[in-house]
Parts: sequence; C-alpha cells; structure tokens
Amino acid sequence: MIYAVAIRWLGSPDPLIVDRALSPVGDWFRYNADTWFVETLGGSAPIRDALARALSPNNSVLIIRIDPNDYAGWAPPEMWNWLGRKADPLANAMAAGRNRLAP
Repeated sequence: MIYAVAIRWLGSPDPLIVDRALSPVGDWFRYNADTWFVETLGGSAPIRDALARALSPNNSVLIIRIDPNDYAGWAPPEMWNWLGRKADPLANAMAAGRNRLAP
C-alpha cells in the first residue's frame, strides 16, 4: 500500500526528521519539504506512530492511501520512476484494456 504523507509545519520545516522516522516503516520518496510517499504493508498506523514520536504535536500530519496505478501530473523523473516501480502491472493492463473493449 502507498500512502501520501503531508506535514503542516509550525515553525521551520525539518524534513530530515521525517526521513529518519519513515525509514524503519517502509520505502519512501520525499516529494518536497512537506510531502512524502510511503510504501508499507502495515497500513497508516505505523506511519502515524513513527511521526508522532518524531514531530512536535504542534505540527499537523495527514496520511492518506493512494492508488499507484492511477496518477498524472508534472514531477521530476525520480518521482515517476518510484511510483512506476510500485504500480501493479496486472492492474495497469486491465485498466488499459477497458478502453479497448467494445460496448
């Protein structure tokens, strides 16, 4: 499962704190100083718990599951490469095939 993690910092952002907190939880990609994508089998609770131990309670955290098989936008190539490795090839093939089926 892939989760988007957004931090609303009160004070100066310190993304390295989040990097260190997320490393034991799963594979992650930092999109910017406020947003990470985390792949983990444990659900959102381990992400929440790791961040709760690392961040001040004055900061806000949003963790939401995303679908790595359906994405679009503009981003650095590293982002697309990371997401592409997480996508399910069968789900992508089935989604592409839906557009080719006759009514």
